[in-house]
Amino acid sequence: MSTNIIDIETLIIGAGPGGLATAYQLAKSGCKSLTVEQSDQPGGLMRSFVHGEFTLDIGRKELPGRLSDVDQLWSEVLGADLCNYDRRLGVLYQGKIYETERSHGGLTYGMSPLEFLGGLTQMIGGRLSSRNTPVTYQDQVYRRIGERFAKIFYQGYDQKIGGVRWDQRQAEVESTTKTATTSWRHILRRAFAAKSTPIPWRHPAYGSGQVCTSLHQQAADRGAEFWFDTAVSKIGTEGDRVTEVRVMRGGDECQLRPKTVVSSLPIEILARLLDLPAPTAKPSVAERRSTICVYLFFDEPPRFPHSWLKVTCPRLKAGRVTNYSIFSRKMVPSGKTCLCVEFCCLGQDPLLDESDERLKELALAEVAGANLVDKARFSDHLVRRLPGVDGATDLNDWWNPTRREMLDRSRKFANLYCICQPGTDYASWCGLEAANAIVQGSRSSFDRDMDPAALFGLPG
Repeated sequence: MSTNIIDIETLIIGAGPGGLATAYQLAKSGCKSLTVEQSDQPGGLMRSFVHGEFTLDIGRKELPGRLSDVDQLWSEVLGADLCNYDRRLGVLYQGKIYETERSHGGLTYGMSPLEFLGGLTQMIGGRLSSRNTPVTYQDQVYRRIGERFAKIFYQGYDQKIGGVRWDQRQAEVESTTKTATTSWRHILRRAFAAKSTPIPWRHPAYGSGQVCTSLHQQAADRGAEFWFDTAVSKIGTEGDRVTEVRVMRGGDECQLRPKTVVSSLPIEILARLLDLPAPTAKPSVAERRSTICVYLFFDEPPRFPHSWLKVTCPRLKAGRVTNYSIFSRKMVPSGKTCLCVEFCCLGQDPLLDESDERLKELALAEVAGANLVDKARFSDHLVRRLPGVDGATDLNDWWNPTRREMLDRSRKFANLYCICQPGTDYASWCGLEAANAIVQGSRSSFDRDMDPAALFGLPG
């Protein structure tokens, strides 16, 4: 087997949203780059796929406009195909859909006046009786907002995606970032404050993957190079620099010698390829999660107006239900419905060994039992298993001490930029900032501004 040796200006590992943003921005600045991607197409978990008449995302994908640079990037590459939609989030609990915004649910968020008053009474009682320090997280949250509000809006969903029961989880140190949306003041403020102006949300007409295909095409048109079906096998270093990246492409090994490397690989994989010492911090639950997406197709219009539902009901195994019809009518034909029912799995969850047919029957029974669909109008299904993928990442879990330690160790290499971040917008922003830092020669500013502590307000 021959080894080709190629000198590279900037090597980008991974053609997900972050890597593509880097390639696009470098190409706009007149800089050359090569992007290597293990799969046969761009997008990573943000790619879309076609199933018959439907164009679908992988699970729930939302493109919030909270980062102006990223919103401008998406508008630039998509134009009129970046469409507004009515982003409406609901909560499914015991067969009923509750609202998360007053603009849709009124003063009581879809609760009956008696139900809301009972929850409010519990919440006030919990605050007045909280003399001793809570031992469990369940006790802590129940005291903060009351058992009823906690169960309806938070507990079941949090336990499914987190993999830990609240009554088996230690109480946490109170912090504004962790408790901001589960505080009694927050509940009351949202209930009685004046209605706020809804934030506009947008989605690509043909699915989230349209962002990636557009970035790829426009970067390539400006001279960026892409190698698909190309796997990284080794990253070589000398001192504080990455000196080579070995890849397998079409049965041949290539030795790439880059001046700069931008990696969108998960930090665990990057650390292994760099042969970094094992972290001293204990791995968290988040590193043992997987997701199963069950797509259900129906010959009827959608029966609920929400873009997605958090499933807090403990009787149901599903954690989330996405309604693609709301995102774009070009994704789902008129008069049809496609729901993606997501199951969050921890470790060796028995669901991972179930057949596609069994998973379909489970998902169909749960959404039909909640009156989200008419089971008689069911027409087709598709199952996608995502091993090692956390479908609803919590920032504190994503940048846990283990990953922070690996990130810090990778920073010793002066020509390596790590842009792997949770959330499509933050990954894209890191990609843009990496490109700007490369053009300007300001690696230190990238490390400072793109550090998790700066990005998300996490402890440094």
